[in-house]
Amino acid sequence: MTPRQRIIAALELQQPDDIVPTFELFGLTKELTGKDFIGLDGLTGRELESGIKHNAELHIEVAERLDYSAIVLGDIPVIKELVRMGVDKTYLLTHKNGDGTWRFWREGNGYPDSFEETCLRLFTEPDEFKRELDRATDDTIEHMKPLIDAGIEAIFMGADYATTKGPFLSPKMFGEFIAPCLHRTVSGHRENGAYVIKHTDGNIMPILDQIVACSPDALVSIDPTAGMDIAVFKKLVGDKVCLGGNVDMDPLMSGDREKIRKSALYCLKHAKPGGGYIFMSSNSVYPPIKIEDYLLMLELREEYGRYDRQVEIPD
Repeated sequence: MTPRQRIIAALELQQPDDIVPTFELFGLTKELTGKDFIGLDGLTGRELESGIKHNAELHIEVAERLDYSAIVLGDIPVIKELVRMGVDKTYLLTHKNGDGTWRFWREGNGYPDSFEETCLRLFTEPDEFKRELDRATDDTIEHMKPLIDAGIEAIFMGADYATTKGPFLSPKMFGEFIAPCLHRTVSGHRENGAYVIKHTDGNIMPILDQIVACSPDALVSIDPTAGMDIAVFKKLVGDKVCLGGNVDMDPLMSGDREKIRKSALYCLKHAKPGGGYIFMSSNSVYPPIKIEDYLLMLELREEYGRYDRQVEIPD
């Protein structure tokens, strides 16, 4: 199977014929390759053409070296260059900012409310707030369409819905304010031709059923720091949604290689069987994670992520 075929099989709740797919929101490119992406803003002419080519080739190099099934990017010229090169036949081109429900809590980005003010408005101006969420949903679907038309095949929706102690909103309020917009965003992206990968940190157990009912193709990153156990998720919803995660960020950040090993093997043992699984960290891979510790995680996938290999977790 090609990397792209593996992740599509997982997103469609099937089992790849060789090894679990993997990818990340990856921020250790320079540590891995000695090179970095070029900012394209302000470039013109040959400099712009050179920058687009450089960034496209670097995306491919990272994906090849890490055996990724998806390339995460956002610049339409780079997307088009990758499509021109035929990379969309090998990797699932993915965009990471397609979530209209950001409006619920995201201070800044043109939104004046603090988190506290936003929560107050749920009681003082509920109808106006719903209208704002509806507009944000419409804007997000519309904004993503040109990227999908350019070659993006999956949208990574990144709004968080919970702290480690539980959801920002009660299940009832989540169902009233957030779930309708989440469902409409997912449906809009899918109608426009993209898979949808939904991320949220925190303890989402009280709203898990509502998130899954909105029909994303995958749910990631399943936060172990909030007590989220991927084995439990597999039993509860693994027949309804592809799962991605949830190698613990804490040992990845601290460099505790024995705990990295245990967490990675736990994920593979409990989430790999039957397919419908993407091997990932429980958030994203950026400093202060060391590249050698992340590569250990991928070495364990290479050894134990194959579907003909049983996983034994050390004591």
